Amino acid sequence: MVAAFGSGFAISFGLILAIGAQNAFVLRQGLLRQYIVMVVLFCALSDAVLICAGVFGLGRLFAPIMQEYQNVIFVGAALWLGWYGGIRLYRAIMYRQKMLDAEVMTYPSRWKVLVAVGLMTWLNPHVYLDTLLLIATLSLGLEMPEKIAFAGGACLASLIFFCTLGFGAARLSPLMKTARSWQIADSVIAGIMFVLAISMLFQTSWFQHW
Repeated sequence: MVAAFGSGFAISFGLILAIGAQNAFVLRQGLLRQYIVMVVLFCALSDAVLICAGVFGLGRLFAPIMQEYQNVIFVGAALWLGWYGGIRLYRAIMYRQKMLDAEVMTYPSRWKVLVAVGLMTWLNPHVYLDTLLLIATLSLGLEMPEKIAFAGGACLASLIFFCTLGFGAARLSPLMKTARSWQIADSVIAGIMFVLAISMLFQTSWFQHW
């Protein structure tokens, strides 16, 4: 069981280290010091739900749906990421110190942040590929006690990663007191979103022949 726990932890941590929309959003909220606990817990709990669903059998039901509607799912996700990246790029171009002061001092609605992180999490096709398909497949040969240990290790890796990312970013927030620093940060986030959007488009059969 210890080996299964370690395997789940290592696999999950390796997958989640990849820069993605969700990670970029958590990083930004950490830098802003806004609703960090809520965002971190939401991401970790969402991962835990999907990991457990995959390990304990839902992945086999999900695979045919993902295969049949892959084009629609990936194009929809690409459009969402492109839209969010456009917002971040616009903010980077337009940033002034007054805008920065207003953004830092004024907390957005808790529900708006929750909806945003929910969209970043649940509209990302890769989270389903990683949890309901890949992690689920790697756990197929395990007995039930080992499956539980494997899922526990994977969930713990997710929690540690998001806590490190969110609260680690909060420690860096004193460095983000100028409009220029936020221009750089939001430009990087916009670039990540655009790259992810393009990569998702090229994973559909509509664009693969290009």
